[in-house]
Amino acid sequence: MLRLAVSIVHDEDDAKDAVSNVFAHLLDDKHSTLTSDNAAHYLLVSVRHQCYNLLRQRSVRERFAQQMSLAPEPMSDPVEDLLELERLWLYVDSELPPLTRQVFALRYRDDQTYQEISDKLGLSKVTVYQHLSRALKKINDYFKNQ
Repeated sequence: MLRLAVSIVHDEDDAKDAVSNVFAHLLDDKHSTLTSDNAAHYLLVSVRHQCYNLLRQRSVRERFAQQMSLAPEPMSDPVEDLLELERLWLYVDSELPPLTRQVFALRYRDDQTYQEISDKLGLSKVTVYQHLSRALKKINDYFKNQ
């Protein structure tokens, strides 16, 4: 089994881990119907699948690392960020209905939870969610069109 794993993953440590994981899973599985007739085949197929999963995970990690190395570091200007934030609050104060504005401010200006907002305003948590959802949709639409 180790030879099979090494031939698939080309790394002895990863191959040992794959084989160990198969045996660990077998020991954890209380409902296993493994018999001496099918044990060799089952173990070989399990090792093969464990190795393929390992290769897939390795591929995802490598692609992620590559994407992160290619992505430019966004340079953020603090002054622009403050101006953008001020534009956001001006829009919220001028365009949102009073209750939606109040819910939005409690959530994002005062960092209150849905439950705290609900208790303070006498609304259900679902209503708080709906107000925030509408506010965020309007804000997103506004800033997309800018």
